[in-house]
Amino acid sequence: MNDVSREYPRTVSCNGATMELRLMSSDDAADLKTFIASLPEHDLLFLSRDITHPKVIEAWIAAIAEGRVKSLVARENGVIVGCTAIVLHELSWSRHVGELRVLVSPSWRGWGLGTSVTIDESDCARAPCGDVTQGGGIPWMAVRQYAGRHDRHASDSAKMGVRRLEAR
Repeated sequence: MNDVSREYPRTVSCNGATMELRLMSSDDAADLKTFIASLPEHDLLFLSRDITHPKVIEAWIAAIAEGRVKSLVARENGVIVGCTAIVLHELSWSRHVGELRVLVSPSWRGWGLGTSVTIDESDCARAPCGDVTQGGGIPWMAVRQYAGRHDRHASDSAKMGVRRLEAR
């Protein structure tokens, strides 16, 4: 099992390039907007919310500050090139089920960055933090992929210890 007690910020190597991974905070809001604006429209179509809208980004940052969402950012030379979020739906009957959202800059796809941030975020989700509504303790995770690099999906999922769900 992966070490779930990682300290942030930390550096990871992605195909020879060095990335900094750290917990997202309100300090990242402006850079996050720039990152999102750099993504192709196609990448944003599968998201459940329009993250190009400033109020959605503000709500995301507020949810992080309130402990309802845990997010990581990946930076290369200070520029955000990827981010993740574990979203729990507090009012759902299945609030123990988290949704892992991952965005990676097109120029960094295929370098292992998506795998690195997904593994780190899923480790954060599985960390025994007590109440799952406080950002941890999700015992099982499954993968549904809507867009991106599906050719490596199965092997990357196996590395993370997740099982695949078929789309319905």
